[in-house]
Amino acid sequence: MQQLLTGKTRLKGFGGEWKESKLEEYFTQRNETNQKKLPLLSVGINGVYPQDESIKKDTSNTDKSKYKRICVGDIGYNTMRMWQGRSALSSLEGIVSPAYTIITPKYPPHQPHVSCHSNDCYFCLKKS
Repeated sequence: MQQLLTGKTRLKGFGGEWKESKLEEYFTQRNETNQKKLPLLSVGINGVYPQDESIKKDTSNTDKSKYKRICVGDIGYNTMRMWQGRSALSSLEGIVSPAYTIITPKYPPHQPHVSCHSNDCYFCLKKS
């Protein structure tokens, strides 16, 4: 794994020099709030899922006005809890805690001119 992360070993289909990029080149941050009618979602190691399907107690604030909207195709991550796997690609639309950062891709996945395909970025984010 270390060989892959350092670029010493490459996966089939990937060649050439590595280009260091900032996430802002490929993603924009979504800061939509006041979406109280959308379902409350949780972000965990197994993805984004409805809070009411969680085995954990709902400790969310009763006032959801500051909760952030997450849409299908967005990535939600909690910077303070990344080490616990608190990042995921969303297949649902809803709201998540304001502690999360929500990013949305600027380009459709696997667009030929984009060197960082979305799935690759999602993997890097999840493993960071």
